[in-house]
Amino acid sequence: VKLATAQFEAYLPKILASHDAGIDLQEPVTGDFTGDGIDDVAIYFSLTPKDGGNALVGQGLTLYQNDGKRVKVIGGYEPDYLFSFTKISNGKIYVEKLEYAEEDGRCCPSIKTEHILTISGNKVY
Repeated sequence: VKLATAQFEAYLPKILASHDAGIDLQEPVTGDFTGDGIDDVAIYFSLTPKDGGNALVGQGLTLYQNDGKRVKVIGGYEPDYLFSFTKISNGKIYVEKLEYAEEDGRCCPSIKTEHILTISGNKVY
C-alpha cells in the first residue's frame, strides 16, 4: 500500500491540474484483481473545486498490480458518472453507478446499479 500511495501522490499534481481541483478523499483498498494470488492496490480518489466548496468535480480509481516486490500502475478508471467503490472480491472490482431520481436531493442519488470493472491492457471500464 505504501508503494502504491507514494506513486499515486507523485502523480496527483497532474490529476489535480487536469481538473483544476483539490483532493477531497484518497483511500487505498487491497485485493487480488489480477488473478495472480497477490493482493493488488486500488486507490479511490475524489476531487473538489480548487477554490473551495463541496461539489464533486471528479473521482476515480487508480489500479496498481503488486508482484510481491513492487507495484506498477496498470490502469485508471474515471467515468463520466458518479460512482461509489464497493469491493474487490473473487478477482473482480465492484462499483455502483449512482444516478439521481427526479425527487432526490443533491446529496443523495437513489438509483444504484452494480457494475463490475473490466481490465483490458491499460484500459478499465
